[in-house]
Amino acid sequence: MTRWLVSGGLVLLGAGAAFVYLNGQRSAEHAAVVRLLEEQRQAIESVRSSLARPIVIERDPAPPPAEAPISRLQGPEPPPSAPPPSEKTAEKAAEPVSPEARLAFQDAQSILDTAVVDGHWSERAKAEFRRLLPQMTPEDRFEATRRIAVAINQNKLVLDEPGPIY
Repeated sequence: MTRWLVSGGLVLLGAGAAFVYLNGQRSAEHAAVVRLLEEQRQAIESVRSSLARPIVIERDPAPPPAEAPISRLQGPEPPPSAPPPSEKTAEKAAEPVSPEARLAFQDAQSILDTAVVDGHWSERAKAEFRRLLPQMTPEDRFEATRRIAVAINQNKLVLDEPGPIY
C-alpha cells in the first residue's frame, strides 16, 4: 500500500509541476498578447491625434514680378487689323451654307428621327450618319451629335452594339 501512496504522490507531484509549468507559459503568452495590444493602442492613438489636428497649409502668395509689365501678364493683345469677335460671328452667319451641307444635315436628322421611332441605333444608321458628318457645317454637326446624345440619355435610343455612338 505504501507503494500505491508513493506512486500516487509522485503522479500528483508531476501533475502539479505540469500545471505550474503550463500556467507559467500561458502567463508568458498572455503577457505577449497584452504587450502587442498595448503597442497597437498606442499606434491608433497617435494616428487619431494626428488626424484630429487641422491640416494647415501655409502659402506665401508671391506678387507678380515688378519688372514684368501688366500687359505681359494679361496676355498678348489681338492685332489691330483683326475685327472684334462679334464681327467675326456676324460674318460667319452671313456666309451662305452650301446646299450639300444643308442636305447632309437634313439626311442626318432623318436618320436620327427614324432611329428614335424604331428605338435603336443600328450599325447601318451609324455608318450612314458617320458618312454625312464631314459634309455638315460645324454648327450642324454639333446639333446632330447633340440630338443623338440626348436621345440616348433619355432612353429613346438604344445602341445595338457597344462602342462609339457614331
